[in-house]
Amino acid sequence: MNGRRFGLVAWCAFVLGVSVVAAGPPDRRVERSIFLTVLDKDDAPIRGLQSGDFVVREDGEKREIISVTAPDDPLFVSLLVDTSQPPIGVPAPVQDLRRSLLTFVTTVQGASADSQIALIEFAGAAVTTVNFTKDTAALEKQIKRLFPSQRASGVMLEAFVEASKALGKRLSPRRAIVSLNFASVEASTVEPRTVADAVRKSGATVWAVSVLGASEASAYQAGANALDNKLSPTRELLLNVATSATGGMRLTAVSPVALDGMMKKIADCLTTQYVVTYAQPAGAPPAQVTPSARGAAKVLMAPWMR
Repeated sequence: MNGRRFGLVAWCAFVLGVSVVAAGPPDRRVERSIFLTVLDKDDAPIRGLQSGDFVVREDGEKREIISVTAPDDPLFVSLLVDTSQPPIGVPAPVQDLRRSLLTFVTTVQGASADSQIALIEFAGAAVTTVNFTKDTAALEKQIKRLFPSQRASGVMLEAFVEASKALGKRLSPRRAIVSLNFASVEASTVEPRTVADAVRKSGATVWAVSVLGASEASAYQAGANALDNKLSPTRELLLNVATSATGGMRLTAVSPVALDGMMKKIADCLTTQYVVTYAQPAGAPPAQVTPSARGAAKVLMAPWMR
C-alpha cells in the first residue's frame, strides 16, 4: 500500500472515530443529537419517521431515543462542478450539466429558503463563481452560463480544499460538499492527505456524482493523457472514502443523461435529514455509534454530534 493510499484509509478511520466521540459530564446522563439520512433500497430518502422508528446503539448498547425532529439549522452546500474540456470526439454535456445543477438548486432552496449554496467551477483552476447565497436567481444565472473551459484537465482535489476552508467558517453544523465530475485528467498539485485533512476539519458531509462512461474514460486514460493523469486513481479513492466516512453517498453513471436524476436524489437526501436525540449515560465516550431505522436499507450519519 503506497503512502497516499495509506493516508486516505487512515483518514477514513480517523473521521469515523471522531464523528462519534462526545464525552459528557462524569456524574449524570446527557443528551446527544446526531444528523441522519435514511434511505430505502433504491437510495431514496424515507420520510415521516418517528421516534419509535429509530434505534441508536453505542458500542452495542441500546440507548433511549428522546426525540426525532427535522433540522432547524440552515444548510450550507459547496457545489463543485467539473468544467474541463472533454477530449476530441466526445461532445460536451452542457445541457445535461446545466439541467441537473438547476434541479439541485431549486430542490434544495425550494425545500428551505434559508439554505445557502456556493458554486465552485474547476478546470485549470478552482474558481468560486458564486459565493454562499440564498439567491436562487443568482445561482441560476451562473449555471446557465456554464460552458467547458479550454483546459482538458481539472483540479478537483484543489476544489475540495477551497470548499472545505469556506465551509469551516460557517456557524451552522449542516455543511455539505457536493461534487460533480467527468472522466477528466486530474491536475491538482495538492497532496491527498492535505485534501483529507481539510475535509475532516470542515465537518462537511461529502456527496459525489461522477459520469464515467466507457468511451470517455478510455479516451482520457489512453495515450499521452495517461502520463498526465497519475492522480486519477487517487481522486477515485478519495471520493469513495470521503463519501463513506462522512455520511454521504457516491453515485456514478455512464451517461450524462443520468445527471439530473442523481443530483435530484442528493438534493432530496440533504433536505430530508433527521436530528435524532438520545440519552447517553455517564462514563467514557463510546468508540462507535450505530443508528438504524425501520424499513431502511441504509442509515447515513453525518460527522457531527451535539
